[in-house]
Amino acid sequence: TTGEIACWGENTDGQLGDGSTAGRTTPGQVSGLTNAEQVIAGSSHTCALRLTRVLSCWGYNVSGQLGDGTATSRLVPTDVLWP
Repeated sequence: TTGEIACWGENTDGQLGDGSTAGRTTPGQVSGLTNAEQVIAGSSHTCALRLTRVLSCWGYNVSGQLGDGTATSRLVPTDVLWP
């Protein structure tokens, strides 16, 4: 398997990771994400742990919940900053 994931549903904050804020009623591939082994979805953001042990998150980020060191929401996966 390639470890690609698909998301669907409301996408107001980019939580589907397809580069848009358009909702989807059918699964759509998350942009540029491969080697995913675990996915955690919140109401407004999503994260995936990859086989490389890199954590990537996307969606709403006003409180820094994506872990990238900013408060900027992301429409596509962005790697989490590790200490």
